[in-house]
Amino acid sequence: MSDDTDVRLARIEAKVDVVIAQTATEKARVDDHEVRLRTVEASNTSKAVDDHEGRIRAIEKWKYALPLATLAALIAGAASVIAAIKGG
Repeated sequence: MSDDTDVRLARIEAKVDVVIAQTATEKARVDDHEVRLRTVEASNTSKAVDDHEGRIRAIEKWKYALPLATLAALIAGAASVIAAIKGG
C-alpha cells in the first residue's frame, strides 16, 4: 500500500473511532433517561390524579348552580323593583 492510502485509512479509522465514542455517550444518556422515566412511571401518581378529578368535579357542580342562582336573584330583584313602583 502507498503512504497516501495508509493516511486515508488512518483518517477513516479515526473518524470511525469518534463515531463509536459518540454512540457510546448517547447510549449512556438514553439509558439514564430510561432509568429516570421508569422511576417516574413507578411513582404513585394515581393519588394526584384522583385529587384533581375530585376538584374538577366540584367546580363543575358549581358551574351549573351559579347561573341558576344569578337568574333567581335577578328575578327577585326585578320583582322587588316592580313591587316598589306599584306600591309607591
